[in-house]
Amino acid sequence: MSTAAWIVIAVVVVLVVLAVAFFAMRRSQSAQRTKAHELRDDAVERGAAVDQREAEAREVAARAQMAKAEADAKAAEAARLESVAQQQQAYAADSRGDVDEQLQQADRLDPDIDTPDTDAAAASDADVEADRGFNAAPDRDGDTGPEPRRTE
Repeated sequence: MSTAAWIVIAVVVVLVVLAVAFFAMRRSQSAQRTKAHELRDDAVERGAAVDQREAEAREVAARAQMAKAEADAKAAEAARLESVAQQQQAYAADSRGDVDEQLQQADRLDPDIDTPDTDAAAASDADVEADRGFNAAPDRDGDTGPEPRRTE
C-alpha cells in the first residue's frame, strides 16, 4: 500500500476516534446535565422543607424569647415582692417591739398585775412602810394585808 493510502487510513481512523470521542463527550455532558437538573430539583424540594424548618425555628425562638421576657418580669416582680415583704416584716417586728414595750409599761403601772418589776417595787414599798410603822387600813374583807395581785 502506498503512503498516501496509509495517510488516508490514518486520517480516517483519527476522524473516527475524534467522532467517537465527541459523541461520547456529548453523551457524558448530557448525562451530567440530567444529573445536575435532578440535583437542582432535589435541592429546590429540600430547600422548601428547610425554609419551613427555619420558619418553625424562628417561631420557636420568638416564643422562647417571649417566655424568657415573661420569666424575667416574674423574677423582677418576685424580687420586688420579696423586698416589700422584708420591709413589712421589719416594720412589723419594730411595731411588735413597740407594742410589747407598751404592754410591759402598762403592766408595770397597773397595780393589779404582778410583774417582776412590780413585785420587787411592792416588796420594797412594804419594807419601807413596815419600817415606818405604817399599818394598812382594813380592806373589803377586813384584812389589813395588801390585796393579792392578779396575774394574767
